[in-house]
Amino acid sequence: DWQFVAALDNSNVRDASSITGLTEFVDGTDAGECNQLFHDTRSLAPGASEDINLLAVSTSMFGGTITFAFDIVKAILIKNLASTSGEDFLIGGQGSNAFSAPFNNDDDAKLRVYANGHFVLCNPTVEGWDVGAGAYALRIQNVGTTTNSYVIAIAGNLAS
Repeated sequence: DWQFVAALDNSNVRDASSITGLTEFVDGTDAGECNQLFHDTRSLAPGASEDINLLAVSTSMFGGTITFAFDIVKAILIKNLASTSGEDFLIGGQGSNAFSAPFNNDDDAKLRVYANGHFVLCNPTVEGWDVGAGAYALRIQNVGTTTNSYVIAIAGNLAS
């Protein structure tokens, strides 16, 4: 939801709206369905990057660690938690082994997530975006001047 307010001399004009119809996934492997979710809050030092290996995603749960492999990714959400202008992240552009399907299969393509910004991609089709040998690394790079944090969520289907 958002609201725009224009202050006039004797009143305010308001325009409020929202985007409806956002994809809501249910359990399964068909269109509009996924059977695995990865989410985490992470921090990177200035200039540092990390490659999330979608074939070996590890997460802590119930006091242990679970590792799984995505076969298909259907949604990616990244929220930059920095609030200062210029404290941005670049997504993608890993080069060799890049998970580049959402980037028109360009291994070097990068998108900028600005401070307080969001990066959201969704492909709810049954095909989603393939993950596999040579196409599994999602790079996140901190191009800011301070250590910054981000929230990431990836939804998809497990490798069979």
